[in-house]
Amino acid sequence: MAGMPVTRYEFAANSATAFYVVIYLDHPRAMDPPEIEQVLDVARADIIASLQGQVLEEEPLTLQGHAGRDVQLLIERPDPLSGHLRLFLGPRRLYQILVLTTDQTRNAADIATFLRSFRIIP
Repeated sequence: MAGMPVTRYEFAANSATAFYVVIYLDHPRAMDPPEIEQVLDVARADIIASLQGQVLEEEPLTLQGHAGRDVQLLIERPDPLSGHLRLFLGPRRLYQILVLTTDQTRNAADIATFLRSFRIIP
């Protein structure tokens, strides 16, 4: 998507110990299948770099036939943050679903519910 104009939309909410965000980017043309993995790689790398985090685990996944990634991350700070990132690439849209928390264990049920609730509406 580098060099292509994109439109970004962001929705966020937070609790006392977690931050939830959904971002999607519209781009002007559909991605060809060989580009999908590259776009997901670049998106993940950009997000991790912007958060100054590190990837702990990463797995491919799909949602409604759309290729994606499931990424566990850590942001080292005086008060470390755990994160869970999911990326999905539709024909002309990149979805980013992110949760950051100070207490992964305490928020596990809420995080799982949030991540599972995401659907792509055509």
